[in-house]
Amino acid sequence: MLKILSLEVDRGGCGFYRIRKPLEGLERFTDSQCHVMDIKHDNMVELIKAISVADYIFMRPGAEIGMAKIRAIPELSKIKAKWIMDIDDNTDLISPYNEFYRSYGVKNYNHDKIEVWKDGVKGFSIKENQERVNSLKIGLRSADIVTTTTEKLAEHARKYNKNVYVNDNTIDTDHWWTLNNSGNEPLRVVWAGSPSHYADWYDIKEPLEKLMSEYNFEVIMLGHKKTGIF
Repeated sequence: MLKILSLEVDRGGCGFYRIRKPLEGLERFTDSQCHVMDIKHDNMVELIKAISVADYIFMRPGAEIGMAKIRAIPELSKIKAKWIMDIDDNTDLISPYNEFYRSYGVKNYNHDKIEVWKDGVKGFSIKENQERVNSLKIGLRSADIVTTTTEKLAEHARKYNKNVYVNDNTIDTDHWWTLNNSGNEPLRVVWAGSPSHYADWYDIKEPLEKLMSEYNFEVIMLGHKKTGIF
């Protein structure tokens, strides 16, 4: 029986689809015991016991700080658990049109002489972001295993760790209702995702406008409104 823990993750897209759902699946289809840590609600004595007997401990970017703290506890310095860092972004190449540039961007940026990101303005700190990027790289190097979403990202991760595995994003179809296949007028194209993909949408702005002028369909956005695309 495998005992698997994850350091704290949010309930957004990444934490949900990359950590929570896979661990739920492991418990459902195998005899593994899985738990996502919740510092506010977990019993700390039981949590420390769980860490000491865990086979694997997952972490997402930012949680490498938690790994360092756990390793600094004398009673947990020699735990048997393998540490797994999961990433689904290359923060070295983050676009300034990505809202997460606020957390990982390390340069000021202007668009057509309009100030988009400036150090010290609206919560954008180059010093703090550089520390955050460096911390993530330390986590990648310190992990026993790195998992990611695509071979392209795996190439990036291998700069810091030789043990990299691609774990594709998947959908749990049990959470999807039966679709109404009777057809819609106009046709509806639905896209769901985060602010990370604004630059991707901007790249197809002109052909998308052309398609929408030639064919009768609607684009419905879930998760983020791509202002300026349409």
